[in-house]
Amino acid sequence: MCSSRTSDYTYYTEDIEIKPNPNLHIISGPFIENNLCEGKPGRITVEVFDNNQEGLIFYYDGKVIQEEEYEQVNNQTFTLIIENPVEEGEFKILNAQGCSISQLIKLELGEPEFSYTSASLESSNNILAKEEITFSNDSSNPYVRSEWIFGDFSEPVIQSHTATSSTIKYSYLSSGAYPVTLRIYNTNGCVQEITHVVVVGKGYNITLPNVFSPNNDGMNDYYRPLVSGFKEVEFSIFDPSGNQLYLESMEEPNPNHIEGFDLKGWDASNATQALYFIYSFRGVLFDETVVEKSGTFILIQ
Repeated sequence: MCSSRTSDYTYYTEDIEIKPNPNLHIISGPFIENNLCEGKPGRITVEVFDNNQEGLIFYYDGKVIQEEEYEQVNNQTFTLIIENPVEEGEFKILNAQGCSISQLIKLELGEPEFSYTSASLESSNNILAKEEITFSNDSSNPYVRSEWIFGDFSEPVIQSHTATSSTIKYSYLSSGAYPVTLRIYNTNGCVQEITHVVVVGKGYNITLPNVFSPNNDGMNDYYRPLVSGFKEVEFSIFDPSGNQLYLESMEEPNPNHIEGFDLKGWDASNATQALYFIYSFRGVLFDETVVEKSGTFILIQ
């Protein structure tokens, strides 16, 4: 008869390290092309250690991948063509000694979506600069991690799907229209993304310095505006006599996938001996409103 008294038992625990098969194991991968994620023919790349060093056979979804359908890049790396991807397909490798290793490749991925709110947006339908905005990941399963790109050239923020909260807080220092992108990934690297434009303050921003020093020290070597919220921009530099020294223009190639502008700027290589210079900026917002701005600045060598 079993006793319920735990004092009669001795419990023993041990951490066990599971080492890879010494004869055959995957070093890295398999890495898949996004074509496969979309159900189209594509490639799988995998790095394999084979102690036998010859005669590998590859299988996908129970079928042999013929030799003409893969390329051996080097001694351990192979690129294989998959003509008919499935949502869950077993990828198997067999060597000449009869050792095998397999991994399930999952292509299924949910639909990305997010929403956002702030105190001012709730009360006045307007988001203020420097105000905390709460972004909520509303994506459907399955996915394992997400990546937030806030459209102001800041570093992306990675979140695990197992995180305790699906929200993230962010704020913008100045007015503008910021293309916020949410990307979601599955276990095998398939990715989908969605972008919404978040309007902060007046919906655009133009920031220009009044002094710059093109001395090749890696700081402030180009005179340029920092802008957001525009679909088209034109930026010019003139000397006091009205001679145009610089002209740069850019536009968003795809208004449905906004990337933002990063103008190169003027390096002063053709500067005249003037006491000051004049800039002229013209930008078109996404609602076709035209914004123009001009002013002066000085150059310090």
